[in-house]
Amino acid sequence: MTTTEERASGPTIVICFDGMDPRYLEQTETPTFDRLAAEGRRVIGQCQFPTVTNVNNVSILTGARPVTHGINANFAVGPNGEEIYMEAPEMVRVPTLLQRAAEAGLKVAAISSKHKLARIIGAHAHVTFSVEEPAAWAVEALGAPPPIYSYEANLWLLRAGRLVLERERPDLLYITTTDYLSHMLPPEAPEARATFAESDRLVGELIQGISGVSIAITADHGMSAKRRGISPEAVLREAGIESVSVST
Repeated sequence: MTTTEERASGPTIVICFDGMDPRYLEQTETPTFDRLAAEGRRVIGQCQFPTVTNVNNVSILTGARPVTHGINANFAVGPNGEEIYMEAPEMVRVPTLLQRAAEAGLKVAAISSKHKLARIIGAHAHVTFSVEEPAAWAVEALGAPPPIYSYEANLWLLRAGRLVLERERPDLLYITTTDYLSHMLPPEAPEARATFAESDRLVGELIQGISGVSIAITADHGMSAKRRGISPEAVLREAGIESVSVST
């Protein structure tokens, strides 16, 4: 979704709502999202497999598939069989949108709910912080952020996004949230509806009064209820096949 007036003169904002299945938006009033969709474009996309945060955030920022950009899971298997979290910027094999913008002389900001994600997306940003490890000036202005495993964490991040725009005036701002809420609540839950309604309002505040802003809002993956768990490692073992598994 993007606004269309005076597009070239203002900042570009990309917001990734982690785990924002379209059904969450269907359950609540979202006037800001609706207006942006009417002024620009709204599509239902397909996420990359596996449908996890790091894989799809990097896919969003590179426009490439995991086989090309190198982040094919949240974790990898190390040389000694250990789990390695894939957060190092050098693991990304192709330039990101943020890197290309910085190399072109633009000022880039990248903020995240989770600090481990801020590391991989913020490598080329002039301004980067997270809800878990916020900038001191953001805390001074907004107060201490809520716990990362709370429904309020993403709301604090969106308020921080407006602060970044006012204080740092970046040409490109990337905001990526956490999917704690969508892991915990179905779309029809009152807390989910209230949180996404407030997110919509805060996005409206984020871009209010900013001339020529271009904005894209996306999810990194959807979410659905799980009622049965299957261990591929156990199934393979029963078939006489030894395997090594890591967390996705």
